[in-house]
Amino acid sequence: MTFTLAMVMNPRVWKRAQAEIDAVVGIDRLPEYDDRPSLPYVDAIVRVPAGFAVTNCYGGLPHATVRSDIYKGFYVPKGELLQIPVRYPNATEFISERFLNADGSLTDDEPSQFVFGFGRRICADADGQDIEFDPTYANGLTRRPEIFPYPISPRAHVNKETSQRIWGFIRSGKYKLMLRI
Repeated sequence: MTFTLAMVMNPRVWKRAQAEIDAVVGIDRLPEYDDRPSLPYVDAIVRVPAGFAVTNCYGGLPHATVRSDIYKGFYVPKGELLQIPVRYPNATEFISERFLNADGSLTDDEPSQFVFGFGRRICADADGQDIEFDPTYANGLTRRPEIFPYPISPRAHVNKETSQRIWGFIRSGKYKLMLRI
């Protein structure tokens, strides 16, 4: 959900990512895992939301101080949520370029290695492999979804067969998508 909201709020990023996908993959298929090395900008934008919100199966419960404290000379009030901007200055801004080298290749900085924990609190699947979606841990279990209609029109240059293959159905006119948020 964080990624989707970030794309809606940053159409420039979305358009650049779509242009990269179109240039590398074309319009007749979806990107595949083997395409990933050729899609550095897309990979970079996927890394950005790791700095926006806590990722866990409890719906993103952040950690906060339970009592006031002084740490290395800094006063931290009770209930304070900390985000220290040393590693990622302006961490709440969608800056995908922070994960790209000057030549457009990806940096070695991979924030997802930290958002799933480390040390004794590391996730079972945090061995460097991509974590696959498991509906058991979906946020929908902890939130009551609201439904609203959203019209979707296929891009004019995408042919009917591609849409059929991707979505498994095709209708003339506009599609109706019921988003659950």
